[in-house]
Amino acid sequence: MSNIQPKIQHRIYEILESSNPHDFLSNLDDWGVTLLVILDVSVFIL
Repeated sequence: MSNIQPKIQHRIYEILESSNPHDFLSNLDDWGVTLLVILDVSVFIL
């Protein structure tokens, strides 16, 4: 479980880095909320 979460976070960083910088800044709050939910849910699933 502890080995999978860093992989998920690494993939998330790749997605964020590939997105448009302007969109990234405007969507940062939405991403933060979404990622928190994904990480919380993934802990229960995995």
